[in-house]
Amino acid sequence: MTTIFFACSGNTCRSPMAAEILRQIVEKYGIEDLETDCFGIHPYLEDDAEVRRLREQALIESTGSKGRIIEHVPKGFEEASISQGDKIILLQKDLLEALCEKMKLRGISLPILILDIADPFGQGYHEYLECCRTLRDEIEDNMLWILGSSYRDSFAK
Repeated sequence: MTTIFFACSGNTCRSPMAAEILRQIVEKYGIEDLETDCFGIHPYLEDDAEVRRLREQALIESTGSKGRIIEHVPKGFEEASISQGDKIILLQKDLLEALCEKMKLRGISLPILILDIADPFGQGYHEYLECCRTLRDEIEDNMLWILGSSYRDSFAK
């Protein structure tokens, strides 16, 4: 089983929304050999009620469902169950060096796709919704990388 991990700075906004968006896509297409998860490079903030409300509303409007994001608890790289064969999608390019250092310390080397998506943390609903839509578009645009060539016919644009 391969896990696609989304990583951002704090694991409260972008990465949990991205993991849920991909989980919904995978479920829609009946793909059973892929899981989604997320972590933060510097998860120092607690997940508060307003952040949860904003990301859930943005997911509902952009995907039609908040899915399992209601179960999300922020975690760091150290708590993520990462293993060889998994992939990481980094949502903030200036975190690459820190991510690589953490991977080196754990003795793992994984493929990394770098997307640079604005962090809506501390902003309003419009920014969360825009972030969610951008995440969905970027995930859809990168499905061949995410899933690999065995799914080429399903996701070729």
